[in-house]
Amino acid sequence: MSAVIGNAKKEKPKVMIVGGTDSPGVVAALQQNPKINVIRTSDDWRLKVVEKEIRAAVEIPEGFEKNVSVRLFRLLVDNEITPFGEIAAYTGFDVHNASHCLSCQRR
Repeated sequence: MSAVIGNAKKEKPKVMIVGGTDSPGVVAALQQNPKINVIRTSDDWRLKVVEKEIRAAVEIPEGFEKNVSVRLFRLLVDNEITPFGEIAAYTGFDVHNASHCLSCQRR
């Protein structure tokens, strides 16, 4: 019995992605996650979960990635948070805080 449990812990769980055609970044992140095995979606995904053929199905609603990106951007701007930290840049005219300047962040 303990050998079965040990093998189950070593196996990567099979997960289906349902939807997500307009959220390629989210889908790619799930596919690249080394802890799960993303498999091809089928119409009977609910049955496969119930019958324990797959561990889970992740349903990604339409517009998910866009909505999350917009909300995260608003959160960062509203709270004056930058994922880049404080960056000072010389533009040829003055030194400014580049963490709030999109053109500097692209460099």
